[in-house]
Amino acid sequence: MGEKYYIYRFIDTDGNILYIGRTNDIERRISKEHFTELGHLPEKCYKSIAKIEYIEIINESEEVAYEAILINKFRPKYNIQFKDDGSFNIELPEFHWETFEIDETYLKYLKSRKDKTVAFGDFLLGLFSDIDLALDGNNIKTGFAEIDALTSISEGDLILVASEEGVGKTTFAINVALHLAKDKKKKVLYLNLKDSGEEISSRIVSNLSGIPSYRIKKCLLSDDDWVKISQSLIDGDKLSITLGNLSYEEKTIDQIIEIIRKDIFDFIVIDGLESIHSKEPIYDKDKMKDIMDKLNGLALDIRTPIMVLCQLSGKKIRSRIDNRPNKTDLEFDSLRIYPNIIFLLYSDEYYNDETDKKNIIELIIEKNKLGSTGKVELVTIKGCSKYLCIVKD
Repeated sequence: MGEKYYIYRFIDTDGNILYIGRTNDIERRISKEHFTELGHLPEKCYKSIAKIEYIEIINESEEVAYEAILINKFRPKYNIQFKDDGSFNIELPEFHWETFEIDETYLKYLKSRKDKTVAFGDFLLGLFSDIDLALDGNNIKTGFAEIDALTSISEGDLILVASEEGVGKTTFAINVALHLAKDKKKKVLYLNLKDSGEEISSRIVSNLSGIPSYRIKKCLLSDDDWVKISQSLIDGDKLSITLGNLSYEEKTIDQIIEIIRKDIFDFIVIDGLESIHSKEPIYDKDKMKDIMDKLNGLALDIRTPIMVLCQLSGKKIRSRIDNRPNKTDLEFDSLRIYPNIIFLLYSDEYYNDETDKKNIIELIIEKNKLGSTGKVELVTIKGCSKYLCIVKD
């Protein structure tokens, strides 16, 4: 799917053009940037908007040029760049502006999000608009039908995925990220705090190509493998996934939040909660409370789900007859309290060589804002960072 380019304009009730801008994602630009704390225009501008119009442009160079020409021609009140004092006689093509379809009640709700305090009625408008969006298929899905039937991931949710090291939480996160980026055309940020960027990249290529990652790393590839990898690289280049490979100095919660706030995403993964450190000496319990409190606040503030991957200590788990993890294996209260959803992963093969459940991962829904708990079985495609869902009859 090729890149799209748009020029849009805000218009008031008298037909005056308030602002002209450009974007490659009109939906995200309007609802997830302009009408949130990330919006850079004065509040008065947003409150005056009666209609939003846009045109689709063929390529980026024309998009940039036409934006500058239109701003200089119409001189919108809230545009600062691209204005000069000279005459302007460049002839433009005849544009056919389309209306950005947005319900009046939802536009009212978006405007209300610019206020520090919001009327109860406006909150209700937002609530029902969000429900409409969810029913319309725009809410966040993991890509695993059995999981999605039991849970509901919404804007602003904090999701915790925990297991012992090596059970498969990174594979699960990669599967969800790829589903959202590839199948749902969502913009995903994957912040990797424990592995190299090359490691995550090779696992993504392995998932897309179906070739085990160890063969990719060692270049043990046939001609057919190279064809598959070449195609997966082409497919991967089209995906809107940003990989973050942070230095040690950047692995503080405040630095991580600063990195996340630099752009707008539909879904965020933080892989390696235990790798986040503090600048100052602090007890682990207090450090984790600070981290989870800030991540919870961030998710709500930017209205974006954040999935956090956390490693469980095996000492307590292995002391039991049943090695399945549960909520008490989360070391700190903050890990149990702040997340809206908690997924725990279990592999019987990891603890028992003689098991008849080889290549099976149990995803245990330990906490769920919808109330229901339970487990879903996933089949792992060995070496390919890929899970398939076992659908129950």
